[in-house]
Amino acid sequence: MREWRRPARTVPRPEGAPLRWDEAASVAGPPRLYIHQDVQDMMLSRSQEGARRHREDLGLLVGDFASDGDDRVYSVAWDMLTGPLDASPVSVRYTPEGLVHVARGLEAQRRDYVIVGWYHTHLDLGVFLSDRDVRPQG
Repeated sequence: MREWRRPARTVPRPEGAPLRWDEAASVAGPPRLYIHQDVQDMMLSRSQEGARRHREDLGLLVGDFASDGDDRVYSVAWDMLTGPLDASPVSVRYTPEGLVHVARGLEAQRRDYVIVGWYHTHLDLGVFLSDRDVRPQG
C-alpha cells in the first residue's frame, strides 16, 4: 500500500459547535471534528436501535481535512458508512459482507474523501476507548 498525502485546503471552519478530536495531534492547538447534523442524526438513530437490540454499533466517518488559515487543521464528517455487523452487547465488528458494503459506499462517494474517524458504542459502559479499541489505532 502506498501512502499519499496532500496539503489541507484553506477553508473557513463550518458553523456549529466543534467536537474535540485529538488534542495531541496539533502543535497549534487541538484539531476539531465537525459532524454534519444528518450524520449525527444517523449515528444517534443507529446507536439507539442497537441499544434496543442489546448490540453495539459501528460506523466509519467520511469527510475531509482542511485548514482555517491560522494553521489550525480541522476535519468535517459529511457521511457515515456502515454495513452488516457481527455485534453483541460487548463487541462489534463488520461481517465480510459488511466490509464489502462499506467499500462500495466509499466507491460511491461523489467527491474526494478521507476517512476522518470511526465510532462505535459501548452499552451502559460510558464513553471510553477500551484496550481493544486502541489496538487498531497503533
